Amino acid sequence: MNDHSAIVGQYLKAEFPGASIVDDHDRERHGHWWAITQGDAVMMIHVSQEFLTLGSEHAARGTLTDFDVARALRESAGRAVILTDRLEYQPEEPA
Repeated sequence: MNDHSAIVGQYLKAEFPGASIVDDHDRERHGHWWAITQGDAVMMIHVSQEFLTLGSEHAARGTLTDFDVARALRESAGRAVILTDRLEYQPEEPA
């Protein structure tokens, strides 16, 4: 079984150099979450188990780039970014 957690972690480290990044298993969604703290900004992403286990490493990297996950995180306005087969914010409207 694939586990693309390391790929997501590498992507986040490359996109947010110098940021504090912590991660853990996401029990609620049966996936994984990352919290990125850069300066005063705290960004959160939840990645579904389906994303983490389906497809090739190349496809996972491509999806992170194609969805421009780093931009979504920077523009999240305090909302969590949810990555499944698409990108969503939770809650949908900024607080």
